[in-house]
Amino acid sequence: MKLFEPLKIRGVTLKNRIYMLSMGHPGQVGDIVVNYHIARAKGGVAAISAGLVSTWEAVLDNIEAMRPMVEAVHSVAPDCKLAIQALPFREGNRLLVPSVPLSRATYDSLFEGQAKHKAEVVAMTRDDIKRYVEKLAESARRQKQIGFDYIELHGTHGYLLRQFFSPLDNQRDDEYGGTLDNRMRFPLECCNAIRAVVGDEFPIFYKMPAIEEASGGISLDESARFAMELEKAGVDVLVVTQGVTNHPRGYFNTCVPLYNYLPAGSYVDYAAFIKRFVNIPVAAVGRINKPELAESILQEGKADIIGIGRQLIADPDWPNKVACGAWGNIRPCLSCNSCIDRDYRAYEGESYAPLPCAVNAQACREVSNEVVSAQKPKKVMVVGGGPAGMEAARIAAERGHDVTLYEKENYLGGRLVAASKPPMKERIEDFRRYLVMELNRTGVKVKLGEALDINTMAKENVDAVVIATGAHPLLIDVPGATADNVSIADDVLTGKAQVGHRVMVVGGGQVGLETAEFLAA
Repeated sequence: MKLFEPLKIRGVTLKNRIYMLSMGHPGQVGDIVVNYHIARAKGGVAAISAGLVSTWEAVLDNIEAMRPMVEAVHSVAPDCKLAIQALPFREGNRLLVPSVPLSRATYDSLFEGQAKHKAEVVAMTRDDIKRYVEKLAESARRQKQIGFDYIELHGTHGYLLRQFFSPLDNQRDDEYGGTLDNRMRFPLECCNAIRAVVGDEFPIFYKMPAIEEASGGISLDESARFAMELEKAGVDVLVVTQGVTNHPRGYFNTCVPLYNYLPAGSYVDYAAFIKRFVNIPVAAVGRINKPELAESILQEGKADIIGIGRQLIADPDWPNKVACGAWGNIRPCLSCNSCIDRDYRAYEGESYAPLPCAVNAQACREVSNEVVSAQKPKKVMVVGGGPAGMEAARIAAERGHDVTLYEKENYLGGRLVAASKPPMKERIEDFRRYLVMELNRTGVKVKLGEALDINTMAKENVDAVVIATGAHPLLIDVPGATADNVSIADDVLTGKAQVGHRVMVVGGGQVGLETAEFLAA
């Protein structure tokens, strides 16, 4: 597979074309962070971007605090390359911007859900810009000094370098604003200054916006010209994504909200467009979860590197599983954004909340939730073949127990079956199939169509019983609720109940909305 061909970039060789994108938190300091990145490095990625650093203190005064992460990754995977996304944009309580006010899209992307982190928005002076370029170059020198393998500049989403490049946010009337040449000036000065201090063998990655769909935003023509200028300024890899947007959902913490309504590989064509204008490698991003999609992008010449983010939270072993052909045992990312839509709260003394994942309970809990061999193997009965029962059976079998799972229906999956039926929720069926495959892999014995009672359970003479029989829908207690023309949503979604042309859906939560959309479609 081309996905596993090495790629030489200046003095660094990527062992394959799989690049772990920055996913913000958990950050760069602390045991949770170290264990999180160790798992992804051992999983087989060629390179890891270990998150954005937004303050000068972190990359100048306290850069040594990141050394344990660097050394740990290199110790478990010497051929895995590591960097941080360098882009300080805060100085104390000041948020640095090219001009004020910011566009609404950018303002929301920086502050949505983070009221307590709001800062004074300050337009940079020429002296501010000069100092910034000098400090960024010095931070790059220090990153190289403590062992990072390359540097990545975050030049898109709601952040500072994109603000200067975008007509949405750059309203300056000096040499740093107005024309395209002027709007490119500050990012290019940053790149030139970094190249001067890190030398010729240290790669620079630049995450760039190809387009902004908001009116008056960055155009593809502008980004093509910008890409060529970045190459001249010493940039070695372009990671191509989108800029800010006035999307109705908005951003959360400046991340592009790639939910299921956006197609897999949603930004790949932007990478293919930029690749036409440069001679340096281009990385494609955007819901590239499946191996066949990743490989086709490379084979068709649309990109040189595959950037993967949330899928590597869901399954850090994605590269190794792809390499050995265990595609059916890849734990699929649902694009649900549980990892992003969360509160910012301290966790076990850390300054960052760990990334939660709807399908991977070990994400940011690699040690505390480590699956270890049981000291005494037991005979285990799991009652219920929904997601909880299948996962419990999988883990018990992984630990060495003799596991039998009983399910009263003639299929596995429980409510995952109904949940996968509404439009754009097909990935839940991928997750159900993954759990079934995992039962096969771990040797769990499955008995379908068997409803257990206490007497049957007693006859099995097991050491432990896991009850995972799920919940039942709450029915409304009103006259007519039990009539023949009344059905629960699960039965409608799975085809057990047929409805006529005119349907009333009672309940406007997620299930009600999805059932209404299913029926309307």
